Amino acid sequence: MAQSKRTREPGVEAFRLLLTIPVILAHAWTFKGDQSVGALHYLPLMLGHIAVPFFFIASGTLLRWQEGQPLAVVRWSWYKLAPLFAFWMSLYIVAAWFAGRGTFLQLVASIPLGGPTRHLWFLPALGFALSLVAVSLRLLGWRRTWIITIALAGTGLLIGGYLSFWGYGTRWLRVAYLTAPLFVMIGVALKDLPPLGRPVWLGLAALGCYALQVADDLWLSTSAGYRLTEHPTVTLATIPFALVVFLWARELSSGTVVNGLASLGRFGLIIYCLHPLFLMVLLNAIPYRSYGMTFAMTLAALALSIAAGSIIQQVKKRGARPKQTRALIAQP
Repeated sequence: MAQSKRTREPGVEAFRLLLTIPVILAHAWTFKGDQSVGALHYLPLMLGHIAVPFFFIASGTLLRWQEGQPLAVVRWSWYKLAPLFAFWMSLYIVAAWFAGRGTFLQLVASIPLGGPTRHLWFLPALGFALSLVAVSLRLLGWRRTWIITIALAGTGLLIGGYLSFWGYGTRWLRVAYLTAPLFVMIGVALKDLPPLGRPVWLGLAALGCYALQVADDLWLSTSAGYRLTEHPTVTLATIPFALVVFLWARELSSGTVVNGLASLGRFGLIIYCLHPLFLMVLLNAIPYRSYGMTFAMTLAALALSIAAGSIIQQVKKRGARPKQTRALIAQP
């Protein structure tokens, strides 16, 4: 009930793959070793700010909030996303326990924070955002839903990041959850918008938004209460940055490169969920540390995740064939 059956756009699918790279790079940052780094070394990681917001916007364009009962999307989120969250969380808790990353109880206690590797927060955040936007649109209408999502995002940005300028401690997870409905709402609003026909201008605008993102990150890092471990996943600059990159992605016409990347974009979810597991194994198996190793392990985790995704899809297809055969035999 939560997703539309309309054709996915190749440019959007291509970017779903490309934006996993800075996310993997951020998680592979441990491979750099003990080298001290300055702010400029984090420039590639700053692209990762828009990875999940981009996915939330794309999910919003596929949201079928007008169909069924008002709580249909809530039920879909529970039945589809909750089992995924439970499976991946269980897998990472067991893997982290075997890797010696904490006691079992300590790892279980990390569940509200997204798990031992913190990346699984996006699944409950997606369910929360889709459910809130769908129910609000049905019961309260467009105007009130915009007000609610903007108010939540503003609150999240304040308590999850910018209160650090007043010396207060912040939590990245607050802004991650509270900005999610706004990105989904943006996607809903863009659903029927045709391509703007300005790929060059949108590309330049995306570059400008990236510069704003860098400036925003550097500005936040100067605040009195700033802690690197609690750096917000979303800042003020992330909102226009994610929007412009999404609009730019929709402008990309199909071609050899775009179609090739788009064909791998279907593995976006499995790449995001699975890559920390491969990095965990590689980190224990490979003792070498350098910037070059960081980028090499990023590409290795990407390739291994795509290969695993392909195998999973093949297994699912083979499992579906007997069911289809039985269904055909059962028909009169």
